[in-house]
Amino acid sequence: MGDMTVTNQVSTMSGDIFAISTRSDLFLVSAGDEKQQTVFKRLRICRGADITSQRLRQYVERMRHGRLSHPNISRALELCTDGSILGTLMPLYTPGNVIQYLQRYPGSTDRERIDFAADFLKGLAFLHEKDITHDNIRGENIVIDDTRRALLCDAQYKTMVAGDADPPYVHLDSSCRWTAPEKLFNEEPRAMPAPANKAADMYAAGLTIVQMWTLLPPFAHIRRDLAVVVMLKQLVDGTIAAIDRPDKVPVAVWSILKDCLSTVPSLRPSAQALLARIEIIQQAQNDDES
Repeated sequence: MGDMTVTNQVSTMSGDIFAISTRSDLFLVSAGDEKQQTVFKRLRICRGADITSQRLRQYVERMRHGRLSHPNISRALELCTDGSILGTLMPLYTPGNVIQYLQRYPGSTDRERIDFAADFLKGLAFLHEKDITHDNIRGENIVIDDTRRALLCDAQYKTMVAGDADPPYVHLDSSCRWTAPEKLFNEEPRAMPAPANKAADMYAAGLTIVQMWTLLPPFAHIRRDLAVVVMLKQLVDGTIAAIDRPDKVPVAVWSILKDCLSTVPSLRPSAQALLARIEIIQQAQNDDES
């Protein structure tokens, strides 16, 4: 378990859940002797499920997470308990996720966005090198620390920073908008969801970088999730040639992202390859400023 410890020295600062993700609830807590403000992530247990096996899976997930040490991956601080539920203590990133940060600082430059993209791609490349997929890449899962470095996480820090009202497009926050077509249109039986894979991560990574310019969910101009799925099916069938470049995304950036959105998974770049392309843009920007 490395330098991770198990503790039950957690006191909840608020009785209410202040953020949620697909499979977990997040609480603002104070922990340790210094009562440092952190986040407690507690996975939900489905009703009627085998409680023992679910808790074991939770424990294994946290063990694996604790061993992932990389400057661009948010890692668990400690394993901890909340009654009978095993959870993880995570850092509280006060700047929020990358979308919140860019909304708060509308003067952010293209260079800052490119730097954020390079940051989280370094974390993703690290995961893929270890044959670990993320399977939930989106703007809400990229957090900004106090040094303005972007870190890949899996907490969906959507409401981590209090005081921001939900935007009018919040209802568009559906996983289908970040999901690769081969996972949406999986030919396996319904009981067998498409497995996570690196190519699907790269599809979501491309859309997430686009998000850094639009500050909107993917395909926000299409109001209904079902219509997004229909559009993606038309792409797969060849009825639609390609996804158009959003107006706010620079041409140079789009030229390297559009391969991520290919409906053929094998044609998408690896995380390391996409990072190399992003770093070329970074270097060009540095040369322009020198």
